Amino acid sequence: MVPVCRSRNMVAALWQCDGNVRYKEYPGVDHNCWTPTYADKDVLKWFFAQSKLESAGGPSEAQLLHTQLLTFNS
Repeated sequence: MVPVCRSRNMVAALWQCDGNVRYKEYPGVDHNCWTPTYADKDVLKWFFAQSKLESAGGPSEAQLLHTQLLTFNS
């Protein structure tokens, strides 16, 4: 299980580079967060509205940040 602080840190970092991220914590749910998440029709509507942006030949700022965070947390 991922400690909640790591999820919060990742979301905050993505927000800082204008990432289109939605984040919600469900108190008392622990690891089974997908059940209430997938039951939320707004989440599914948002999820399927997303698309991959094509970069201009190099990694995006979000991709670079993700790589840096993965390296930092290793």
